[in-house]
Amino acid sequence: MNQADYAYEVLREAGIHGEELSTPDIALPETLNAIWRHHKLLKDIDEPAYHEATKDALKLWNTLRTYETREIAIDACEIAIKTQTTIYDALYLALTRKLNSKLFTFDRKMIETAKNLKIETLPIK
Repeated sequence: MNQADYAYEVLREAGIHGEELSTPDIALPETLNAIWRHHKLLKDIDEPAYHEATKDALKLWNTLRTYETREIAIDACEIAIKTQTTIYDALYLALTRKLNSKLFTFDRKMIETAKNLKIETLPIK
């Protein structure tokens, strides 16, 4: 199972069990940029797939509880300094900590940082 399929399964299972999925407000532009990158730079998705992925991202976005950056900025800045990680990654870590939740990411460096901060992560395949 590839990462996209696994991510879909995790999100589907969470929805079935009524779990609230939360994200910082930066997630949508980051996602759209990644889709664009795959289409324009990596050229591993064609234009119809690009448009379909964009629509899927927006559908998913509408199901998420989003938190404004300003709500978690102070903690994110502290995490970034303490762990030498980007503010972008620190925002996800700060939100996960604020919600006392589990982080879902495929980024192994971020998983290691979360572990060092005693933030639980979902297992990845």
